Amino acid sequence: MWVYSVIMLIVAAGLIAVGAATYVGRTGLIHSYHQKRVTDKAGYGRAMGRAIVLMGVFFALSVVPLFVSRSRAADMLSIGLMSAGIAVSLVLIICAQIKYNKGIF
Repeated sequence: MWVYSVIMLIVAAGLIAVGAATYVGRTGLIHSYHQKRVTDKAGYGRAMGRAIVLMGVFFALSVVPLFVSRSRAADMLSIGLMSAGIAVSLVLIICAQIKYNKGIF
């Protein structure tokens, strides 16, 4: 589990870094076809950045139960946290796409 935990922390750090960069205005990190009709680039970057950072935070939190316990319950809690983070972030990303891009694509 240590290898998995280290990999998840690296992925979380990467997501947080990309989310922070997007939040401050580097929307070029997002595919251009996802921002065809975006007029408010700053608002779009903030909304997408928040969602990406949140996903990274949930990925980092999903490692905590594995450090505390080596039980099946800890494994399930870890998977639950990661799944919740993905679900919440995807909803926020879709909402930002609809609001700023007038549609998902």
